[in-house]
Amino acid sequence: MAKTRLYSAKNAQISQVSLPKNFSEEINRVLLAQAIRVYEDRLHPGLSKTKTRGEVKASTRKIWRQKGTGRARHGAVSAPIFVGGGVAHGPKGVKRQLSLSKRLKRKALNIALTMKAKAKKLAVVEGLEALKKTKEAQKLISRIVAKEPNLK
Repeated sequence: MAKTRLYSAKNAQISQVSLPKNFSEEINRVLLAQAIRVYEDRLHPGLSKTKTRGEVKASTRKIWRQKGTGRARHGAVSAPIFVGGGVAHGPKGVKRQLSLSKRLKRKALNIALTMKAKAKKLAVVEGLEALKKTKEAQKLISRIVAKEPNLK
């Protein structure tokens, strides 16, 4: 069974604590990569949108007659070929949501924590509710990292 260091919020290393049994399960890198992909995809809003030829504010008048000008036939100035016209195949502003089930999320978290524990980059802190300010938490983390430089 894997063990890791246990600290108190006052920065005194109390002892070592045993990690749960599910931390020693096999490491499924595919599931971990999938969980990271879902996490990063949900961070990005992905709401970019461009106007199509129907949404551009422009006249719908035919810009010149069909025949006799020697130029190519064209319709409205809102067509994608013209400057100021709509975009033909631009982003639509619809965000697809990638998701994982609760069971897979929990399993991916256990895999990530197992990898950290095996690399000796995991520490447990007891009594965090006693900290009232972020600055206190930052000082605690700094002191723990100063004692254990491999936690960086």
